[in-house]
Amino acid sequence: MDFSVFAACALAIAAAGPLLVDAVDAVGKQTGMSRVFLGGVLLAGATSLPELVSVTSAGALGEADLAIGTVLGSNLLNMTIFGVVAVAAPLAVRPSAAGLRAGIAALTLGAAVLLFLVVDDPSLGRLGLGSVVLIVLYGASGFLLLRRE
Repeated sequence: MDFSVFAACALAIAAAGPLLVDAVDAVGKQTGMSRVFLGGVLLAGATSLPELVSVTSAGALGEADLAIGTVLGSNLLNMTIFGVVAVAAPLAVRPSAAGLRAGIAALTLGAAVLLFLVVDDPSLGRLGLGSVVLIVLYGASGFLLLRRE
């Protein structure tokens, strides 16, 4: 039963992917916003909703390792997919200067995640300092990507 639910959800997400990309592209055309910004914020936010629910559920169950594995595993798989596409179709993956800035932002956020996994960060109430720093870094990255276009 669990596998059937998983398979049905995975198929629904796969079918919705192209529709979501088309919708975000239409938003870009209507608003004039850069595709790097929309891909990095709007599309990434929408496609990360399953991780948000999974991490929140794992956290509520007290399963910190499952939450960390979900986030880092998802990011590693996404980077692997990107690498495979870059090798299979190198001309399809030619980042612009804005794409390179988005990559630098992603590397900075990844380095911050690794730092806060290793360092015992102080807590700010119920939030860890690492969580606050990551939220600020993500917001600043999105703002810079929007402003530079």
